[in-house]
Amino acid sequence: MEKYQRGVFSDPHELMNQAKAELLKCDALLIDVTDAPSGGRVIEAGMAFAHDKMVIVIAKRGTAIGVPIAGIATATIEYDDIDDILEPLRALFRAEG
Repeated sequence: MEKYQRGVFSDPHELMNQAKAELLKCDALLIDVTDAPSGGRVIEAGMAFAHDKMVIVIAKRGTAIGVPIAGIATATIEYDDIDDILEPLRALFRAEG
């Protein structure tokens, strides 16, 4: 949903239905919570969890991760530089097979 700019969807239901349709095609959702997201990203994370998708939470080292997000996370990866997430992601997907 983050890729959609304001004005692309005039109907919020259409936006959320499209987000759900795209999410259902995915194996996992990657959500960065460094900036304490609300709204769309949090809704997508809940949808992913409800549909038994992996919810991979990433955050800059030292970021407080709220209980609801921590509770639905399949894995949590902290990073100093965004490239730090690459190897943990590879390992996670190797383990998932």
